[in-house]
Amino acid sequence: MNSVRHHYIPIFYTKRWATQSDGRLCQFSRPYGATVKPMRVSPAGTGYVDRLYELKGFEPTLAQQVEERFFKPVDDGAAQALELLERDGDNAQWTSRLRSAWTRFILSLLLRCPEDLEVFRAAYFRELQSSTPDWASRYDSIRSPDDPTTIEEYMAGQSEAWKSMAWFDAFRPLIDHEGIGRHINNMHWRVFEIPGNSRELMTSDRPVVRTNSLDHRDAHIALAIGPRRLFMAAKETELVDRVNRLSPKVAIEEYNQMVVEGACKFVYATNDVSLRFVQNRMARNPQRRLMQALAERMDTHQLNISN
Repeated sequence: MNSVRHHYIPIFYTKRWATQSDGRLCQFSRPYGATVKPMRVSPAGTGYVDRLYELKGFEPTLAQQVEERFFKPVDDGAAQALELLERDGDNAQWTSRLRSAWTRFILSLLLRCPEDLEVFRAAYFRELQSSTPDWASRYDSIRSPDDPTTIEEYMAGQSEAWKSMAWFDAFRPLIDHEGIGRHINNMHWRVFEIPGNSRELMTSDRPVVRTNSLDHRDAHIALAIGPRRLFMAAKETELVDRVNRLSPKVAIEEYNQMVVEGACKFVYATNDVSLRFVQNRMARNPQRRLMQALAERMDTHQLNISN
């Protein structure tokens, strides 16, 4: 039977913060109001929502196919890419498959969280039910005499299973977005090793720190890939060199601040020594989600979701 526990922050990623002593990491959250509470959890016990990617209206053997047939391959490829990054760092010999797998994983982290899916579902069905001349013309061109007169009537009569598959068929290409993926693939990739005498990197349920535009000269992406490794992709080598000249203390503090301020529900570390830091910053300044920008383009009919 396929699992209904769907991790939007994959186990292979969070386990980098698990300690050898107990196989657990420290999860910071706010279970009862504004107070942050640390708790030791297994990597399998966090960053998930049951039935998050379930296709409604399908029989049980098919309902979990998004997780099994799509996100599992995304994460399996990324796990192999992460092993390469850990082993070889800046000297990694990338194949096109593994480089694309890592890019795909980064994009997935920006698009697969529960809030992202809700934003996309709402925008997608608003788009499908909108009475734009383009959609009306497309529907009229394929409508049979027995079909409803308008696309609104057609949509209203579709089954829950049809609607579930329709939104996923539109969502899937976003993670394989050719334009965004090409930008990330063509960036300069680096791995910064954090000295053992420095503070550790933290991560969260929103672990990717990025600029809002990948076209800007200073465009960059940062992702902690362990408590002592920071992955960075930058459009220009000058930015990578500037980061490399920073002291480890400054680089760690800047990343930790951004990733903690951008968290939604969870912050992760190997231990609870940063409790006060997390308490003062958690979810205070979240980055604008990539999905929100894409949804706004859908609402203004600037994003093609018909293929």
